[in-house]
Amino acid sequence: MPFDYLHVEIPAEFRNAPEKALQMYRHELKERAGMLKRLGYTREDALMRLSTNLRWDWEVNPAPDYIRELEQQLAGIVEEVYSR
Repeated sequence: MPFDYLHVEIPAEFRNAPEKALQMYRHELKERAGMLKRLGYTREDALMRLSTNLRWDWEVNPAPDYIRELEQQLAGIVEEVYSR
């Protein structure tokens, strides 16, 4: 009798999880930046708050590579939202 759990095959839709996670975080940051803009926060305050929240999300565990990439893109995301 074979034990299926010993031979796990990762479905194709889960192999690109880092790209999907990056898209999800990017979308979430755009939504939060928009909310902060509507609440009257300045660009600098929004950037500081979003950056702090992002670092807090990964305070206990090491951040994956895509989070470090997202931290570098954060200023551009905030600028894009605030320039609308």
